[in-house]
Amino acid sequence: MDEVSPRLWLYNPNTSPLPLTDSSYFYSDSKIQNMNIQIWENGPQSLDDLRHKISQFIVGEKSVDSMLEEKNELGMKDRFPILLLGELANPWALSNLRIGSMPIFRVVIDGLCRVWSDGLDSRHSNPGVHHVTLARSENWRESTYLGFATKPQMKKMFEWLDNGMKGSWKPAKIGEGVIRLHEAEIPEISSSAVTYDGEKETVANELTEIEGSILDLNDVFVPLHTRRGSYNNRGKLARVQHINQRNFHQDLFRRGSSFVFDEVLDVN
Repeated sequence: MDEVSPRLWLYNPNTSPLPLTDSSYFYSDSKIQNMNIQIWENGPQSLDDLRHKISQFIVGEKSVDSMLEEKNELGMKDRFPILLLGELANPWALSNLRIGSMPIFRVVIDGLCRVWSDGLDSRHSNPGVHHVTLARSENWRESTYLGFATKPQMKKMFEWLDNGMKGSWKPAKIGEGVIRLHEAEIPEISSSAVTYDGEKETVANELTEIEGSILDLNDVFVPLHTRRGSYNNRGKLARVQHINQRNFHQDLFRRGSSFVFDEVLDVN
């Protein structure tokens, strides 16, 4: 990934949240930059150990903590992991929020699935865009992003997601699934691997062992759409990996058809 201004990153409501980066990166409101990432230790890692490791990653010729200090922003010891499931991983969308600086990493989630929420945000386009939330899905695996944010940055993100309706989005801690820092590409699960018998979806996939540092779920904030929840596609999940933004809105979306957020995911 070349060093570039986030304002020059491609963004189109019809393809939101795509395009996303193909690697982890250091975000700032002036530019996005590659990070020289060391190999992640395998298995569970404490938040303090991860903060310390990330603080020493190199951006250009400086460490992450040096970059943050240079920009007068809080260092890694004062930052918390938050899943960036949709637009909040898109550099252009982050630049609209003037979010400040943040190291952002590719992660793999197991037993969890990014799904379209039952809502429509029409602030910047007509008819609007749908945001992404999370649901359980046994044997499912996909890549997404995780940022290390300050509490003020997280507050700004949730205020933006709420769109004036406080409490529409919850900074939740979830009680199931695996979130693993993992930089390499993983195979996508095809739509043909997902079947529905009228009561339950089944994913024909075996979760093989992969490398990477596993985060404690109690440390990770997850944006969940609580006002209407995730979209109910006649009993099935509307998976972001299989249905793009435009097709979801034109072919599936019927307002008011939703799963209750804490019925499709264990929330602490």
